Amino acid sequence: MDEIAIVLTCDDRYIRHAAATIISVVKNSKRRFHFYLFDCGIKPENIQKLLQWDLGDNKIEVVNIKKQAVFENFHVHSRYTSAIFYRLVIPEVLAHLDKAIFMDADIIVLGDLGEVWDIPMENCLLGAVSEEDNFFPAKIYKARKLRIGMPLHAEFFNSGFLLLNLDALRQWKLFERVTNFFKTNTCPHITLQDQDALNLLIDRDRYISLPAKFNCSIRSHLGDKNPTCIHFILKIWLFRENFVKYFLQFFYPHSVEYFKYAHLTPFADKINEDASYLKAFSWLWKFTFLPIEHFIRFKIRDPFMNAIRTHRRNSGKKSTK
Repeated sequence: MDEIAIVLTCDDRYIRHAAATIISVVKNSKRRFHFYLFDCGIKPENIQKLLQWDLGDNKIEVVNIKKQAVFENFHVHSRYTSAIFYRLVIPEVLAHLDKAIFMDADIIVLGDLGEVWDIPMENCLLGAVSEEDNFFPAKIYKARKLRIGMPLHAEFFNSGFLLLNLDALRQWKLFERVTNFFKTNTCPHITLQDQDALNLLIDRDRYISLPAKFNCSIRSHLGDKNPTCIHFILKIWLFRENFVKYFLQFFYPHSVEYFKYAHLTPFADKINEDASYLKAFSWLWKFTFLPIEHFIRFKIRDPFMNAIRTHRRNSGKKSTK
């Protein structure tokens, strides 16, 4: 069987979590993996730890990425870093590959990625998982699509797990198309950076809708009892392990999986380094009440404001007659 190419991009802030992602992939498959870790600012001592890590027949290759000035100028939400944009240069940087899996460094794998790797891509650019009713309720995405100018029938996918047809993406000019999009697009509602851009630019006839189990949000209630990938959009490492084990896992059953694999990495002694009661409470509050916030914003505030604008426009038309 061929070697499976996995790409992760991260800076030093996320290197510990990327390591947990890597070992979770290895431990749940008999296939061989070649991990390409795009170095977006990792300390040399941490790179050394990775390169000395014994992963059997699997390989880790740290790829020194040339800083792209264009990415540094893009607006980035405070919870992201510019590292999120470097997935756009995968086709060019890994020019010797025709296929790869991209994964965010906050994903833990519980199943065999060989299953998704073996999906034929033909002329499709990429495969991804829908966010609708997975990350948040589908009604939220209807409002979001309207705000960013996306067709309502198109599936809004998450870019944290991507099955990439690198040959097709090179011909399609992924980097050029997305960077031009950001240079020319002025829509204030484009807030999810490259994810919004990919959703708007990629025709759905060149897109594979992957089963939800390959990118299952930690909060998902899709009924998928055996997810292959858990996406920790709730940053579980901000919580103490015992708090997760004895409390949080009853609400989010897969939350303990992060610590299970983090203990197997070269950074096991730093598992609680990011733990913060204040940050944890802030994340948990936002994570729990975000659907309520969205309901107020999209179902109450926006229709109310639109009604006012419509009334004012109509009143203005009458006064000019």
